[in-house]
Amino acid sequence: MASIELRGISKRFDAVVAVNRLSIDLREGELVALLGPSGCGKTTTLRMIAGFETPNEGEIFFGDTEVSTLPPERRNAGMVFQNYALFPHLSVFENVAYGLKMRKVAKAEIERRVSEILSKMQLSELRDRRPRQLSGGQQQRTALARALVINPAALLLDEPLANLDAKLREEMRFFIRSLQQEFGITTVYVTHDQSEALVLADRIAVMMGGVLQQLSAPEDIYRRPRTAQVADFIGLTNLIPGTVTERSGETLQVDTPVGLLLAKGVDGLRAGDPGLVSIRPEYLYFDETAAHLNAKGLMDSLNRVHGVIQERSYLGNLIDYRVEIAGRQTLRVQSGPEHRYGVGDDVTLTFSGDDAWVVSEEGGTP
Repeated sequence: MASIELRGISKRFDAVVAVNRLSIDLREGELVALLGPSGCGKTTTLRMIAGFETPNEGEIFFGDTEVSTLPPERRNAGMVFQNYALFPHLSVFENVAYGLKMRKVAKAEIERRVSEILSKMQLSELRDRRPRQLSGGQQQRTALARALVINPAALLLDEPLANLDAKLREEMRFFIRSLQQEFGITTVYVTHDQSEALVLADRIAVMMGGVLQQLSAPEDIYRRPRTAQVADFIGLTNLIPGTVTERSGETLQVDTPVGLLLAKGVDGLRAGDPGLVSIRPEYLYFDETAAHLNAKGLMDSLNRVHGVIQERSYLGNLIDYRVEIAGRQTLRVQSGPEHRYGVGDDVTLTFSGDDAWVVSEEGGTP
């Protein structure tokens, strides 16, 4: 296995800059998710790592070896495409064996290695079937087996779960993660699905407009975004505009349309700076449930706002409320079904300053 390093790589298609001076260092055995909206450059980045595209600038290293201009077959990377790219006229066994045959591996060794990986993928009984005779999940596992059987230095996955139904997609997330950890293989995983990235990745690289916005652990991406774009893109959040009036250590006091709020924030924000307070719907509590904040010793940083419920949506395990605060700001609140508030009810919302996060309105520095 090998580490992967991208050093300032850029890719242009005529006048369009698809990837702009991207630098990422993947540790050996790490899974990094490239996450972002359509057109952000994540698939182009993966294709440059695989060798299907050549960067206009910058360098790509597998371990100590620069591979920037090497063709795909000389990079020893296993690739799983979104549509799986299985050969329709070949059996499962022949599809998985294809890469080994191209490497002129001995027939007996091919039989051993393919049989072993098919067993691990629970595909042994399907070895003679053609792709059209397989379910979506079975095709996906066949594509994974073909990528892994060559013992690649890196595994590259381009939205491999996009064509699966919701339940199977969730099951395959855990299957891929356990497989990646078992093999200990350095993995780049492209997705636009935020929950997929949060579940699978050791670190997430959020890209927008070809630019890296943030590279951090999933919890930091979710709870401590560096830019307003990341805060708004990852999951659901409420963004409340305001101005920093005071900073004491890590704690900020922010003047907002719903009153003075206490929060933590990105480095560099000072008194007088405009900012956006990001607070996730699940961190907003109805006043009578705020006792848990006291139990956590967070009452000193407690924020309290009053409002009126404008909408209520039943989601099964959650109820999603839209609460208008002071006629100026609508906040989304997600609470357990034990609450039975209705449209028009007056409510008080509480949240800890430790759960609120301030980012610069300009987005900050990635």
